[in-house]
Amino acid sequence: MECVAQGVNSQERIGRAQFPSPSWGGGGGEVKHRPFDTKFDHRLLAHHSQQSYLLSMRLALKTGSYSLMHLTVAIAVTYTITRDWRAALAVGLIEPAVQTVAFLIHDRIWSRIDAKKSA
Repeated sequence: MECVAQGVNSQERIGRAQFPSPSWGGGGGEVKHRPFDTKFDHRLLAHHSQQSYLLSMRLALKTGSYSLMHLTVAIAVTYTITRDWRAALAVGLIEPAVQTVAFLIHDRIWSRIDAKKSA
């Protein structure tokens, strides 16, 4: 929904679309926007920062749980094949570390491919 106020030029409307200002309800359920040149509402930034933090924490937990699962599967498969817990533990600890480095290299290659396509 576009907010058009009297005396607002197109640059201010563009700025408002890129950086939405909070809205306050008026009488009869209408929504009013603060003018573009007024104080910045820090609650909007705090809400965005909190969402970003929660997403980062979720990603960290998801990465950690995946690493544990990967370690467990690598140990279980190696033990099933060799019936030697020392070999299973060695492979289980080394393989995920090597796989992590390999994924990092793989991801960088794909990033370069994407960058070349967008250029």
